[in-house]
Amino acid sequence: FDIDFVPGTPPPLSEDAVTTKFDLVVAITDMSTFDVQSVVSSIAAASDIEIGDVIVEEIGFEVETTYAFDSSVTEVQAKQAVAVANDVLESQVSLTLVSHRRLDSSRAVSSLRRLANAQYDT
Repeated sequence: FDIDFVPGTPPPLSEDAVTTKFDLVVAITDMSTFDVQSVVSSIAAASDIEIGDVIVEEIGFEVETTYAFDSSVTEVQAKQAVAVANDVLESQVSLTLVSHRRLDSSRAVSSLRRLANAQYDT
């Protein structure tokens, strides 16, 4: 079977058609293994319907990862860097500061050393 990825509205269903609408969320650790046709086949098999009767309205991806930046990098700069690196708009990036360590001040001021970086979940 072929999947039609052309944007638009699917043809209208017959008046006696029974529909079930749901959201499906899956965690994928390797995007190269994602196969839309396998998902559609699984939905059809689990629903005991023909593959051609499955209508997928939208496929969306939400990517989560963790980045560590030097503590001198601001949150705004981190967000800009993540957006550029992933070829997305800044408005599509959300950051959550998960750890941030300060300088070791147990030594003389002239020998302060950085203990760690700022770490963000995106």
